Amino acid sequence: MYYRLGVVFINIPPLRERQADIIPLATHFLKYYMSKYDVYKNIEVDTLIQLQEYDWPGNVRELRNTIEKIVILSQGDTFEIPEDNMQDGENIMKYKLKDYMEQVERRYLHNASKLFSSSREMGEAIGVDHSTVLRKLRKYNIS
Repeated sequence: MYYRLGVVFINIPPLRERQADIIPLATHFLKYYMSKYDVYKNIEVDTLIQLQEYDWPGNVRELRNTIEKIVILSQGDTFEIPEDNMQDGENIMKYKLKDYMEQVERRYLHNASKLFSSSREMGEAIGVDHSTVLRKLRKYNIS
């Protein structure tokens, strides 16, 4: 079966070699996630430049996940890349992994709780069970 399917080979270079594709992909994902979460965010030129200058070792999947994370976590109407995102790692290393992950999780849940009217809806949207959402909201004292 491999030889039947392997007739045509498509070589897709990594995203770091296709920097012209980063901004169109980012705006596409931004529109998609704004409609999915029913929010509106303005994106500034500096942010687009910052996205384009990043190396994207995780390719398009990393770009998509980053855009979704920023849509959920950014405060206000401006699409902003958090200071701890896409760094070289020096500032992140001052935290223990557990503490850093709890900090990110707390911020994520806090912002997600503003987007959804119920914990069941929130759990479904972020891909975890309803009981997990309730437990974590209690853990971080998020109402």
